[in-house]
Amino acid sequence: MSPYMDGPDARQATRGRCGDARRGRPGQAGAPGVGAGRPGRRFTRLRALCHSRGLPRRRARGPERPQETGSREVVSRRFWTLLVRFEDVAFHYGAGPDVLRHVDFHLPPASFRFLAGPSGAGKSSLLKLMYLAQRPSAGRIHLFDRDVAHLTRRQKAETRRRIGVVFQDFRLLDHLTALDNVALPLRIAGQRSAKVRDHVAELLAWVGLGDYLGAYPATLSGGQQQRVAIARAVVGRPRLLLADEPTGNVDDRIAVRLLYLFEELNKLGTTIVIATHNESLVARFSHPVMRLHDGEVRVTQGGAAIAAPSKGSAA
Repeated sequence: MSPYMDGPDARQATRGRCGDARRGRPGQAGAPGVGAGRPGRRFTRLRALCHSRGLPRRRARGPERPQETGSREVVSRRFWTLLVRFEDVAFHYGAGPDVLRHVDFHLPPASFRFLAGPSGAGKSSLLKLMYLAQRPSAGRIHLFDRDVAHLTRRQKAETRRRIGVVFQDFRLLDHLTALDNVALPLRIAGQRSAKVRDHVAELLAWVGLGDYLGAYPATLSGGQQQRVAIARAVVGRPRLLLADEPTGNVDDRIAVRLLYLFEELNKLGTTIVIATHNESLVARFSHPVMRLHDGEVRVTQGGAAIAAPSKGSAA
């Protein structure tokens, strides 16, 4: 076949040969290193033909080696990216006194923190700042490596979708079943009903409510409603989960079981922050504690971990 033949046959025939000529495969006519060592006339004409027809240039086969310096910088940056960072943050309601002041802390990925302090210390206010329900009066807050002060409305909505919140009062819709309450975030996001039902049923079974898919909130106990709220908070696979007094309305046995559910979520890579005033519960676990005192945060270490409850126990 002549390299000058025209029509679609020439394009198809020369597509592979152009790449071969560029790479200079040994043993092919016109390839460098074969014969006289200089590109022959056929190689030159074939390359000109490829260029004139606008055929795509084929890359050399084999894995591409990334630049050493750039790769190391990317890995280091990803490893040290912080999910949450507060820098000298202060907050007050209206013209009132500061509820929070000089707040400095950070949360790395897949971390677990208790947020402890007496009632009225500002735990709920701090959580509201973290899920963008309030704006700080002073200081800077970074979420997922972004300064929240510079987020557009659309970027704020995207950031909130990466955060799951378990509210103190559950906030379940009474006219929806447990399955529909948990599925609501997915349906709002436009996911298909068949996939939503299967995923939600599996999640409710994971929190021990597989037999209560059609139950309404009024027929569930406080511990069961809390687990429905937890399932709704994690159904969208958030990177950050905030729980405001999740054990305040249940007894100690159910509270410990709920804490082990949060630990299982943390093992899957979710960063957990649990606000509580139950010091005896905090002392049972070895996770770091952010303590609120006079509006400031101090990080301390929790108590010793205890054995997990048996699988047969139920809330």
